[in-house]
Amino acid sequence: MLWQLDGKPVGFSSCDKIVFGNRANMHLHVTEPELRQQGIGAECVRRSVDIYFRTFELKQLFCEPNAFNVGPNRTLQKAGFRYLKTYKTVPGYLNYHQAVTRWVIER
Repeated sequence: MLWQLDGKPVGFSSCDKIVFGNRANMHLHVTEPELRQQGIGAECVRRSVDIYFRTFELKQLFCEPNAFNVGPNRTLQKAGFRYLKTYKTVPGYLNYHQAVTRWVIER
């Protein structure tokens, strides 16, 4: 999902590990550094969450950013996600072993 501000792309979100009617994982990126730390990411995440829950009839949506990347962790907290845990894993086949923070939002 592309995030736009004034008709220009500012970031995106994607969703995978979808179990229709149950759960999924989301990813988020604010791609314009000058727009970070202004609340844009949290608002985009809130809107994305609504779409994911409606489209996939979810009960839970998880997100696992790198534990040391403060930006997305704060964004998730501001968007209403609840902290679950921090642990080490390989989040995806393109990633390396790293500490991630697991967040969830439920409806």
